[in-house]
Amino acid sequence: MDNAPRFSDSDFQPPDGDPAGPDALKQVQAHVREAAAYAAHLLAAKADATRLQIRRTVITAGLGLLGLFVGAGMLIAAAVLVLQGAAGGLGEWTQRPWLGQLIVGLAVLSLAALAVYLGLARIRASSFRSTKEKYEQRKQEQRREFGHDVADAAKSAH
Repeated sequence: MDNAPRFSDSDFQPPDGDPAGPDALKQVQAHVREAAAYAAHLLAAKADATRLQIRRTVITAGLGLLGLFVGAGMLIAAAVLVLQGAAGGLGEWTQRPWLGQLIVGLAVLSLAALAVYLGLARIRASSFRSTKEKYEQRKQEQRREFGHDVADAAKSAH
């Protein structure tokens, strides 16, 4: 067995011109500080980009809401003008302005009540249909897995 060292002291010396010892440590520390400064710069840029994106989103949402309110206001104003015109015309035709207003008001309220009733009926029917389908699917899974379903089990229990 060869007891000669594999490396010599010259293998651990820096190449000519590179610092050694405390100078090398100072150079490493300078590079670490530089890398930390670059990382801090990158993180600050990312944070600013995120804040800018949030600001843009908030401004866009605010403008969207403003547009929604302006549009809704215009539609409401148009509807009021149409209904006032209809009530005024009906009032002139009957020679009783209050009767035109009453008829148009009742018609609008009746249409709104009908729309609410039909909407609720549609929601109820849809909910009932989806619940019924869910339980039918469960019964099919029970028949597939056990050969019978809960309704069959209830019949045989009596």
